[in-house]
Amino acid sequence: MLLDEPTIGIDIISQKNIRRFLKFYNQNTKTTIILTSHYMNDIEDLCKRAIVINQGEKVYDGELIKINDMFSQRKTIKLQLSETVNKDILSKYGIVKEFNGYNALIEIEKNETKEISNAMFNSLPVIDMNIEDIPIEEGIAMLYKKQGVEKSGVYA
Repeated sequence: MLLDEPTIGIDIISQKNIRRFLKFYNQNTKTTIILTSHYMNDIEDLCKRAIVINQGEKVYDGELIKINDMFSQRKTIKLQLSETVNKDILSKYGIVKEFNGYNALIEIEKNETKEISNAMFNSLPVIDMNIEDIPIEEGIAMLYKKQGVEKSGVYA
């Protein structure tokens, strides 16, 4: 079965229902489903394997979860704070990607995760902390960058 952008333009509940049906159908009929999409929620939820094609050439063929492992030795830490802190204070821990006073997204080196997260808990007014992998779309962008294909600052 070949599907091209199956959930684009559909409300969130319908998207989830379509993805749930596709998983059910795949498991019960053992049908191979080929999904072409730029919508990362569909890809991450439905695909174990990814083939990334750039300008007609295959640049990756393998497990979806291994794309980021190939390039990224980074993690993100999402912080929720009980009181505001200066952005400069957060900068000493890593690259501040987002900040609004009470919430921050900080990118750090993967091998420093334990040390940095402990330091944040000990020195910042942390209410909640989530440590996550770099989003898959950044890994795919790195694949394209490795291939030397960059268009107007956006990886195609």
